Amino acid sequence: MKIPQNLPQFENDKVIFVITGRQAAEFYLGHNGDLTELVEFKIENPSYADEKGSSMHRSGGITFGFGWALERNKQEETKDFLKQLGETSKRILAKYDATKIYLFSPQYILGGTKEVVKNIAGNKTEVRTFSGNYTRMHPLKLLEELQDRNTRHAEKNKAGRIKEEARKILQRRRG
Repeated sequence: MKIPQNLPQFENDKVIFVITGRQAAEFYLGHNGDLTELVEFKIENPSYADEKGSSMHRSGGITFGFGWALERNKQEETKDFLKQLGETSKRILAKYDATKIYLFSPQYILGGTKEVVKNIAGNKTEVRTFSGNYTRMHPLKLLEELQDRNTRHAEKNKAGRIKEEARKILQRRRG
């Protein structure tokens, strides 16, 4: 899809967007004004820990319900997801020589996803992270989020430079 002119065009960069949830990930390539979906995957069938406790509903000495509570094995799911994320990232980075990677991931899994992506990308590729739930967001909305963050960062740096210059001027007057 074509990127609107008011958003970053990535003319000199190949940028990979990685959008993750707990069990799903999508990969996009931004380059020369185009945003292309590369691949997506989803880890299906949550695993359950067998017989991890029971549930009983009683009132007034009468049992209304009884059964085993099936619990999701979240650690195993996360491990499987991060393994698949690593394999897919490796294939994509080998195929496309990306200069930057933007990782959009929920806070509870951001540490693991960032570690996997950084290990594969190495030092030659810049990795920037965005914490939040972006899984159902349209890719152009992600570009708007990126542009907003870049604008806020530029304003912050500009304000810092102005403060530094003002401090130097005041020191010259005092000194």
